[in-house]
Amino acid sequence: EGDAADFAVLIVSGEIELLKETDFTESRFVVGINGAGSIVGEEALGLAVAARHSAAIARGEAEILILSREDFTKWSALHPADAVLLQAKVLEICASRLAQAYRRMAAIF
Repeated sequence: EGDAADFAVLIVSGEIELLKETDFTESRFVVGINGAGSIVGEEALGLAVAARHSAAIARGEAEILILSREDFTKWSALHPADAVLLQAKVLEICASRLAQAYRRMAAIF
């Protein structure tokens, strides 16, 4: 959390836990657990986000692929149609995670 948001992580196997620091108890709480076939840090691929919003930690053994913003930008220039499809998928993931966060917040209050 707070590190530069300049790459995304594609999860090949295992699970990645996303944690958010709190102001209330000076601790972290789990905001998500993502498994094989998922992506974390996806905002780095298209948004001008300066810092990570959460920490990501492997839950045991995990195999990941790192996709930097710079490499994604270069690949997008060479494969614009595929880049549009990937960006649409990333947007779908972001919207789904936002809806899930709203449901969690509503359950708390």
